[in-house]
Amino acid sequence: AADDPFAVAFLDMRMPPGWDGVETIERLWQADERLQVVICTAYSDTSWDEVLGRLDVRDRLLILKKPFDAIEVCQLANTLTVKWQMTEQAAELLTLLEQTVRERTSEIMRTNEALQTEISERKHLEGQLIQSEKLASIGQLAAGVAHEINNPIGYIFSNFGTLEHYLEQLFEMLGAYEHAEKSIAATVPDIAAKLRDLRKQVDLEFLKEDIPVLMRESRQGIVRVRQIVQDLKDFSHVDSTQE
Repeated sequence: AADDPFAVAFLDMRMPPGWDGVETIERLWQADERLQVVICTAYSDTSWDEVLGRLDVRDRLLILKKPFDAIEVCQLANTLTVKWQMTEQAAELLTLLEQTVRERTSEIMRTNEALQTEISERKHLEGQLIQSEKLASIGQLAAGVAHEINNPIGYIFSNFGTLEHYLEQLFEMLGAYEHAEKSIAATVPDIAAKLRDLRKQVDLEFLKEDIPVLMRESRQGIVRVRQIVQDLKDFSHVDSTQE
């Protein structure tokens, strides 16, 4: 109402009691059809095809599935705000351009040179607008790819730390068994013999050396993938001070 609209709205799909996410979006767009919307949710009562079919404005609607990191929200907010700003600037430029063309119509009719100048200026401005839209789309694509990769990598990285802790406990338990093997051999020699045979069969000493190496290399691989994802996020963060 004060001609100072919001650029982006984040909301959940389920918000009881009252409106759900889809109805909220519909009412928001009734107030301002230019608003960019991000649905932050882990599930929905209806399929996404039904949601998108009901809203039918996919160029202003993104879905951010839980769980997500704060940096992802910041990335989306920055990218969508820049997109919104570019759209506003494009509309203002086109309005200004149309006004300029109308004001100069009489001058253009008197001279063909002036006409060619205005046509060239219009093409140049339109080319700049198209290029800006392409750059914004590339940034959104990079942010989306990074988000889709980041979720499974987060699960793997979390589980990997837990697995390392479990292996440490298992190795500690194996050490205790090995330490107790002499006592077992003195009291129950047949069980001790079976333990020795099993240790040779699985090549326990080799496993104790090789497993930490495999875990270390796997962690390095996961860290590398996370860095690639972070590079994608950095690329998708549109900054007018960067080339």
